[in-house]
Amino acid sequence: MLKQHRYNLKLVKPAMTTEREASADISRRAAELAIQFDAGPLSSADLAEAEAWLQRDVRNRGAFARAQAGLIHSKRAAAVSTLDVNRHSATDVAPLGNAFLPDTNDQILQPTRRRFMALGGSAVAISVLGLAVFGLGPIGSAKAYATAIGETRVIQLGEAARMTLNTDSRVLVKTQGRSHQITLEHGEALFEVVGGRGASVLVDTGASVAGSVGGSFAIRKTQNTPLQVLVQSGDVDLSYGAAQSAQAIHLTANQRAIKRPGTGNIVTSLSQDKVAHELEWRNGMLAFEDETLVEAAREFARYSSISIELSDPSVGQQTITGLFDSRDPRGFARSAGLSLGMRVQNNPHSVRIGR
Repeated sequence: MLKQHRYNLKLVKPAMTTEREASADISRRAAELAIQFDAGPLSSADLAEAEAWLQRDVRNRGAFARAQAGLIHSKRAAAVSTLDVNRHSATDVAPLGNAFLPDTNDQILQPTRRRFMALGGSAVAISVLGLAVFGLGPIGSAKAYATAIGETRVIQLGEAARMTLNTDSRVLVKTQGRSHQITLEHGEALFEVVGGRGASVLVDTGASVAGSVGGSFAIRKTQNTPLQVLVQSGDVDLSYGAAQSAQAIHLTANQRAIKRPGTGNIVTSLSQDKVAHELEWRNGMLAFEDETLVEAAREFARYSSISIELSDPSVGQQTITGLFDSRDPRGFARSAGLSLGMRVQNNPHSVRIGR
């Protein structure tokens, strides 16, 4: 009986090893594709093969998104490490948002298949050891999109993805096949990815990387507010920090992650209606629910040059609920004044709410 028991244990081991190896193969292939996509345009044959592999299994697409995120973290860390302040002056580097491209004479190790195989090809290896392996490559064919104050803009990203920019926002988009790498320099944007079509969207904010192969999510990066990722549908993989210490979070529909400086990540679940209200800006509206006037005034300032002034702090703590035109702060002030019994005074460049 004892020998039979040992024999049965041995029969289970190959199945476990096979599953582990299959997962490693997926991670290895995903990491290899991430390197190839980043290095430059693929041939038609290679692109078709890559898209076929991505569409074959949802695990392939998820692994690919994670590998791209790890590569972005690695490139960012490499850029910081290779920028020698004693050797470079302000004229030696070109600004790109909050980052800098090193001098083209810098000798940075480039990703090769040999180095890749030495790491085992895993996305984890890219994230942890990428500083020593991957350099910061040129943006290449990145295209910039921006909106003015009060403007929203819809940009189609191929056949299976779309991006909507909110007011006063700027992004850089680099596309290869159905893979879209986006740098959100500032502002807010909604990203929609059709699942099962081999498409992926990866968004780098400088402090985080968010990726999805099927879903709808918004990212907000504005002054005086914490970084926010809001998921309307599908799945989003989110990571914060440098390559060596990145913190990974998996978000699903109706969840929001907020990152405040010096604190951990705060993830909350929201109702479907609350998420819809948060995204009313797509329709040119702002939805408030028991929002203080001071917070409402701050939100309207993103959409209009007409500022909302409050006569004293006690007025600012009054709350209001409703749906308002984001480009009409004077109309909001009138509605707030009527509902709260306040006086409203219109000035050339502002509107004042007081008692």
